[in-house]
Amino acid sequence: MARSFSNSKIVSTFVVDKISIALKSIREEQHDVDEGSKAATTTTSSATTPWVPDPKTGYYRPDNRPNEIDAAQLRQMLLNHKIHQN
Repeated sequence: MARSFSNSKIVSTFVVDKISIALKSIREEQHDVDEGSKAATTTTSSATTPWVPDPKTGYYRPDNRPNEIDAAQLRQMLLNHKIHQN
């Protein structure tokens, strides 16, 4: 019984090692591809950044995001349609 546990431990360690080596090589290949694409994009990118400081909060936010509307103001705009009968 003890021998089978020791054999299974050796086999499982071998399998885990092989899987981790394979995953590491895949990550390194992807990293090399990413580095090549970063080098190509940094040379062709424009001087503008996609993040700008928010004038109200001062925190950075995406440049292409529309201004936020307060929920109460939006509700007032949408529900403020009174019908005038003369």
